[in-house]
Amino acid sequence: MKQRAELQLNAPLEYVVAARPVHFVDDAAQATLRLLKNQKGHCLISQIEACKIRLANQLETELDLSFIEQSLSLTCQRSEFDEATQAEVRSISKTIKASLKSAQLKPEQINNVFLTSGTTALPSVRNAVQAIFSDCELSLW
Repeated sequence: MKQRAELQLNAPLEYVVAARPVHFVDDAAQATLRLLKNQKGHCLISQIEACKIRLANQLETELDLSFIEQSLSLTCQRSEFDEATQAEVRSISKTIKASLKSAQLKPEQINNVFLTSGTTALPSVRNAVQAIFSDCELSLW
């Protein structure tokens, strides 16, 4: 990771701090997965992941559930997703702060933050990271 960051910045780095975000799975999603544990479960997980990815760039999207019942879909809004994942975003912030403390660093000592896709593509996560590293440039990989 350090080498990749140094190549991206074209400069040597003294520190690289990595914090891995938790996955967003709430009780309702876990219950749904238990109900659909048969071969439809994989399809549901794929549809939910695709919906989450679309919500990173859109305010609203459809979750296609036609594999469960014909013409079944659910409208998902980013604001609802953000509300449902607030605790996880706070957990990500706590993990970043704990990583900094463990490395004996302050946010203002960090020049660049690299967000490595996945959950970090979500605006709520990017905003939380930017709030910690207010003087840093965030780079999406």
